[in-house]
Amino acid sequence: MVSRIFIVFLTIFLLSCLTSDISGGDAMKQSGNTKVSYNRGAWPTYCADTRHTCRSSYKGLTRKPKKPKWIFQSPGGHGISSPVAIADDGTLYFGTWKNKQFTRDKMKGHSGLLVSLSRDGKLNWTHDSHRGSPLASGVESSPLLTSDSKIIYGKDDGHVYALNRKGELLWDFACDDPFDPEKPFDDNEQVISSPKLGKDGTLYICSHWGNVYNPTVMKELSKRAPAIKKFGIKAVKEPLWSKVYAIDVQNGSRKWMYDPSRDTPFNKKVIWGSPALGEDGTLYFGAYDGDTFQGYLYAVNPDGTKKWRFPKNNEKSIDALQSSPSIGDDGTIYIGSFGGKKKARLYAVNPNGTLKWTYEITENRITSTPAIGVDGTLYVCSHNWGFLVNPRMPKEGHVYALEDLGKKPRLKWKFAVDYGILAPPAVDSEGNIFVANYSDPAMPGFFKTYRLYALNSKGEELWSYLLNGSVYSPPVIDKDGTVYIGTMGQDGALYAFGPRKK
Repeated sequence: MVSRIFIVFLTIFLLSCLTSDISGGDAMKQSGNTKVSYNRGAWPTYCADTRHTCRSSYKGLTRKPKKPKWIFQSPGGHGISSPVAIADDGTLYFGTWKNKQFTRDKMKGHSGLLVSLSRDGKLNWTHDSHRGSPLASGVESSPLLTSDSKIIYGKDDGHVYALNRKGELLWDFACDDPFDPEKPFDDNEQVISSPKLGKDGTLYICSHWGNVYNPTVMKELSKRAPAIKKFGIKAVKEPLWSKVYAIDVQNGSRKWMYDPSRDTPFNKKVIWGSPALGEDGTLYFGAYDGDTFQGYLYAVNPDGTKKWRFPKNNEKSIDALQSSPSIGDDGTIYIGSFGGKKKARLYAVNPNGTLKWTYEITENRITSTPAIGVDGTLYVCSHNWGFLVNPRMPKEGHVYALEDLGKKPRLKWKFAVDYGILAPPAVDSEGNIFVANYSDPAMPGFFKTYRLYALNSKGEELWSYLLNGSVYSPPVIDKDGTVYIGTMGQDGALYAFGPRKK
């Protein structure tokens, strides 16, 4: 009798092992099909999760460090241009941008890299696609880490790459108009967006029409970097259009493509940010008209059909939406705007596509994803776009802490930094905020006040540390409390701040 009971329990145990969800380090089997989820690492994707909360389950370093645990100098004069992803074993993955010369005069060896780094700051390997235009060859897309050990990232060359943990290429997806080496100065469809993974194993990525620089900015840059004139760029166009691609994560094949310009073919839409995914699989992303700078927030169903667009055709227009959206616990979508000559706004949109509220800030640009704390507090970072060419414009930005009261927001506090903030903050499990400021990598040495800040939930500074380079990507938090931050510029590096081994 005892032996029979033992056999029954043993059989149940074995069956439960075979059918359980093992998504942390292996693939999950269902009905014979392999389902891939996110890796169980501390930070497996851009902004930590599919909703872009920028929220960590771990406490970051709150005591001021005397110095970093270590500093990894980016290989080959590359700046660190993409957010860092952290795998379950602590391995770090991030992208670089070759910036030794702002306008690369040679193609060979000037391509951005995907870098794999050990937790103690030792280089494992780099991956180079050997593609890219002279004005756009970096990796700005954050790597995405999957449960079956894939590393997936996009690149300015118009491709999405999937690697294994050894850095070997598994598959390569090309957008409709990737970089053509026969036309090195032509506009191409870049991938600066970070990929997101759906529950069914579908990978979502937004493209951006590249090699585009505002004529005013190009004129100013040519004064500081005369090599730009070698390219003979006389008429610089604004961006043309962008698309959203759904890709099979297993083999890199296309499932569908959504073009937000299909409703207005003569007014092309541009996407700057990365898509966010709701709990029901709805894909959200911001866009704007390339000609009018009118902004839109799109909601797209998992099958690639449009769910809604905010604002609708008969509603008042809003400014360009250049930040990546984030999604609150109640389904509210938050996204920031570029005001141009006006002040920027944070928009809160209901899950049905109607406006919940807006909040105007002091600066004219929000490109950072609004972070969301465990208590629902929104952390919005800003900067003034244009101070490089307009000396009268304030050279300051803020972190805004807002409480969503339903019909309107309430400002809890704001914290000022020099030159503003481009990337979103990281929020730890106790509500502490980690954020860093930036300037422009095209003008090395122009500003010298790049800092990583640690703030408590009241907006009070816990500590800050002077960095040797501007910051284009957000901080991330590891399981042991280490905070990582990458810098751009000639001395681009990855800094690790955290507890030291005893």
